[in-house]
Amino acid sequence: MKEIWRDVIGYEGLYKVSNLGNVLSIPRKGTHSNKEYLLKQSLTKKGYLYVILSKKCKSFDTGVHRLVAQAFIPNLENKSQVNHKNGIKTDNRVENLEWVTNEENMRHSWEIGLRNKEKSYKYGKDNVLSVKVNQYSLDGIFIKTWFCIKDVERQLKFDNRNICACCRHKRNTAYGYIWRYIDDYTGLKHNSEV
Repeated sequence: MKEIWRDVIGYEGLYKVSNLGNVLSIPRKGTHSNKEYLLKQSLTKKGYLYVILSKKCKSFDTGVHRLVAQAFIPNLENKSQVNHKNGIKTDNRVENLEWVTNEENMRHSWEIGLRNKEKSYKYGKDNVLSVKVNQYSLDGIFIKTWFCIKDVERQLKFDNRNICACCRHKRNTAYGYIWRYIDDYTGLKHNSEV
């Protein structure tokens, strides 16, 4: 396949991107960048390739798949995400990319096996990053320890943002209770944990 180059949207005259997923820095007058060269692509923690683009002394990390899609694929329905059709996140050829909604992207990842029960996100006690939250009555009497704020939202249908604001002392109560992170007993009576 012949490599075709187009301006990077928003960086016209500075960078070009190709239909094969390469990104080129264009020579600039009055700077040390007097030769064109391919930008080094790095890998994100989630496995996507990105490059660093600079403009007006500011640098931005940008996904290569988005640059290719913006330059080569019309987004008539104004969809927000770029999907890799074959599921290989480093394959940024234009024929492997498509604009999708978040819902379409998630469905595709399940259909091709990128997501399954073993790989799906862990919640509550199964997530090592979860922070336990204590629930107290308005009198400050301990009621229960929850594995995380999201567990409260899932089970009691309370908005997690209000509980989080209470835990951070930005509001006193939420939904008729006092909420505190597990290591914060400020002015409360506590007698047991899960």
